[in-house]
Amino acid sequence: MRRDLYQELLIVSEELLQHCREANWEQDEAQKQLLEIIDRRQKIIDQIAELNQAPLTDDEQEIIKQILILDQESARLTEAAKVGFVQKINKVQKGKRTTKAYSPDTVQTEGYFIDQKK
Repeated sequence: MRRDLYQELLIVSEELLQHCREANWEQDEAQKQLLEIIDRRQKIIDQIAELNQAPLTDDEQEIIKQILILDQESARLTEAAKVGFVQKINKVQKGKRTTKAYSPDTVQTEGYFIDQKK
């Protein structure tokens, strides 16, 4: 039972890595799919935690090592995507500041002055 859960976790981790490699992070759908995969993964982890925690077999330890390798690669890819987003946001903000700095404020050429003193 526990080995099956570890095997399922390995499959979901492979799916997560594949998604991280192929996702177009600028699309909302890719982000939603990432969250769905992470939710499924967390449910499996919770199921494993609920089971009796007998010592791990060699086979289970090997599966866990594979999962850790996949998770590290997924984390590296998502971190790279995050850095790319931060750079794009900074570029947009810099462009807005530049536009604001070089675009003159509208000058009012006509107007009325109303004297409040009587």
